[in-house]
Amino acid sequence: MNPWRLNGPGGRLSSGLVVDGRLNFHAKIAKLCRMVITSQVVGYDEARLGLMELNGYSLIAGVPGANSSRSFMATAAVTGKALPPPYFCATSADVDGAVAKAAEVFPVYSRLPGMRRAELLRNAALHLARKAEVIVTRAKIETALSDGRLHSELSHTSNQLLIFAHLLEEGSWLQARIDTGDAMRKPHPKPDVRSLLRPIGPVAILGASNSPLAFSAVGGDTASALAAGCPVIFKAHPSHPGTTEIVAQILYQSIAELGLPPAIFSVLYDDTYDAARWLVKHPRVRGVAFTGSCDAGLAIMQLAADRPEPIPVFAQMAAPNPVFILPGALQRRAVFIGEAVAASISLNAGQYCTKPSIVFLPEGADGDAFTSALVKMVSAMTSAPMVSPRTAAQYRQQIARRLSAIGVSQLNHHWTTSQDDFSWALPAILKTDAEHFIHQYQLHDEIFGPATLLVTYRDAAQIVTVAENIGGQMGIGVFGTSEDFSHHIDLLDLLEQRAGRLVFNGTPTRVELCNAMVHGGPFPATNIDRFSAVGSAAIYRFVRPVAFQDAPQAQLPDELKDENPLGILRNLNGAITSATVHSR
Repeated sequence: MNPWRLNGPGGRLSSGLVVDGRLNFHAKIAKLCRMVITSQVVGYDEARLGLMELNGYSLIAGVPGANSSRSFMATAAVTGKALPPPYFCATSADVDGAVAKAAEVFPVYSRLPGMRRAELLRNAALHLARKAEVIVTRAKIETALSDGRLHSELSHTSNQLLIFAHLLEEGSWLQARIDTGDAMRKPHPKPDVRSLLRPIGPVAILGASNSPLAFSAVGGDTASALAAGCPVIFKAHPSHPGTTEIVAQILYQSIAELGLPPAIFSVLYDDTYDAARWLVKHPRVRGVAFTGSCDAGLAIMQLAADRPEPIPVFAQMAAPNPVFILPGALQRRAVFIGEAVAASISLNAGQYCTKPSIVFLPEGADGDAFTSALVKMVSAMTSAPMVSPRTAAQYRQQIARRLSAIGVSQLNHHWTTSQDDFSWALPAILKTDAEHFIHQYQLHDEIFGPATLLVTYRDAAQIVTVAENIGGQMGIGVFGTSEDFSHHIDLLDLLEQRAGRLVFNGTPTRVELCNAMVHGGPFPATNIDRFSAVGSAAIYRFVRPVAFQDAPQAQLPDELKDENPLGILRNLNGAITSATVHSR
């Protein structure tokens, strides 16, 4: 029995039935999942783990890569035990092969009708849902993230695929524009010009450590690139290679069922930076998507810029995503705000790129009462495992760095920077004032983990000065009353300039998956703030506009032909319509 492989006749996924809103999985797999899934702080069943027959090879268009001289093993985030199998590090030949096959298939895949690409995305979403427990089991062992977090991520991943499928079927995202010609115009004839968005080519996607599903093999970056018509070469994060392989197999199964070329997707494993460097520098790679630290993002951007032909990098990087508490809200809703902040910073050990690492609040009696209540709530929390020992060690280093700054104090004193309990982390509340914050830039960075820095401010003028000194953010939360907002217009204007998403009376931690969502922001949150990495707008990272002038009908894409065979909305001589073109 191989519960991690795809089941059913001919290696196909078994169909499964929906019962009471839940999927009825194959009985043996469900039994195995119940035995392996443990509580958040317990290790794994080694005997059962032996049944998880993952192969540990990079998959080049679905075919195992080279048996390289280097390999690594995933570790259980809670116990540190090695998890089979060994994963062979991708060689330069693997990278060349994956990119070559992607480039070869690009002309075919990029011209595939949107409806066909939508079929692939819908099929993948269905199969991910059917294998939810199997995927979550391995992901939980590798990352120690909670069942709720992982099921939420998987649901996010499946729904992201469905959003793009709908986008492709509707068609207007292509921004087809037609300006018909006029041969009689004087003094010069007007040409017929038509344009639309076309995919950029093979894309390299580098997986994220803290998101084994939402920003992994079939996460939002892969989904948006495949939707755009770009083949994907995915470099897996070494923290959760087993989860990546399971999800990659499911995507390959979806590709095979629809008779599509497997070269539209490859996955590479490596616990060093070699494979990522080779991908970014490869002359046939046309774009890169990355989620991770600012230092790593800047290094990738430099590699891409130093190529003979530079390519775009779409990097989600670090941001503290601050919360601003205004005086009226603090006076009227201190308990509610405190509970929201405590829950936000501790959720899944603070391992979200949108977690608030800084909270600004008024100084004075109301601020002191809020601080005391928040410290009491956080001090009652227990430690929680992070996704890896390295991540936990970096978290402790970030706390120590802030405590070395002038004017910073530690409020929950049971926390110590010498803690070395492997991958475990305790929540921390630190405090300083606006004056010390403004002049010490090490306090402006993200804390990746369950901690936040409270910063007190004197008045409306000082909080505006603070806002002028913070960089770009994925999200900013603002708690206020209607009176607060009317008295702080200058602050709100500044925050709009700093944020990809401005959250009123809430924290920015949770990201809703919808068409209007913006998951991005000015530098250093991202390197290009014109795009979102979540929601349907994420597709625009992987396309570029192309115009056709005086082109014969046979040479035009279907989206631009006179008869509009796809029936999509187009901009025809300035009017949005699905009408046919009656004259040229």
